Formats: sequence, C-alpha cells, structure tokens
Amino acid sequence: LYKGGREYALLRAANAQVEAGQAKSVAAKVKAARDLTAMFFNTLGAQAEVSALTDLRSLSERRYSEIKSRVAIGRSRATDGLGAEAQVSSARAQLDAAKIQFESMRRSVESATGLKVDSVCDVPLGESPLAEWQDVRTKVLSRPDMIAERIALNVAGESVNAARAGHLPSFD
Repeated sequence: LYKGGREYALLRAANAQVEAGQAKSVAAKVKAARDLTAMFFNTLGAQAEVSALTDLRSLSERRYSEIKSRVAIGRSRATDGLGAEAQVSSARAQLDAAKIQFESMRRSVESATGLKVDSVCDVPLGESPLAEWQDVRTKVLSRPDMIAERIALNVAGESVNAARAGHLPSFD
C-alpha cells in the first residue's frame, strides 16, 4: 500500500549521495594533482635558488680574496676585508639554508610520488585542456569541486524531500 512516498524519496536521496561521493572523489584527485604540481614547481624554484646562491658565494669569495690581497699591500683598509668576509659568511649561511630547504622539498616530492626526483618522465605531455575551453562560465561550471558542490546541494534537497515525505499520510 501507499506509505507517502518516503521509501522512494529515501532511495533518491541515497542515489544522490552516491553521486556526490563520486564527484567529491574526482575533486579530491584533481586537488591532489594540483598540490603535487605546486610541490614539484616549488622544488624546481628551490633548486634554482641553490644555484643562484652558489654563484653568489663564489663571487663573494673571489671578491674577498681580491680585497684580502689589496689589504696586504696597503691599498684597502682592514675594515673592507672584514666586510667582505662577513658577506662571504652570509652567502655561505644562505646557501646552506637553501640546500636544506631544497633537500626537504625533494624528499617530499619523492615521498608523494614514490619516484626519484631525478628520474626521467617518459609519458608524452599533450595539449592543455584549458586551451579547448572557450569561456569562463564553462570553466567554472566544469570544475570538479563545483560539480561536487552542485550534487551536494541536490543531496540536501533530496534529504528534505525524504523528511517531508515522512509527514505525508500513509495508507496501510
């Protein structure tokens, strides 16, 4: 007999929850890929910083040796030599800190991917799907997190319908 449509409304709500779970799964995968990409490029940036600081240290050491030789023959003051020595020490400290940061980032990428950072990727990279999208509205509406939120809104609506159906009259 008719029971107010509560079972039907509960079934629709359960199906909507399954769909929302699947959409949230896709959104989580996209977020993980986005986070891994950011982690990788931050590691590349740290590597470039180590390279730049290595160059700075070598230039500072060369300048210090030149000033040291000038101080020895009396063409520069001793304070110039001390300033250059302080600059070399500062460059070394910055380089050491950058190396530690780079190693930490490299280990994080290796831990997240299970691959060595220095390994070569042999997967061909295709064109970006962003090039195919024509307008901002399409981009926003097709984002997995937006789809998941839209489905979650439908789930909430179905739950309200199920609760409302429980208050409808039933015939036994």
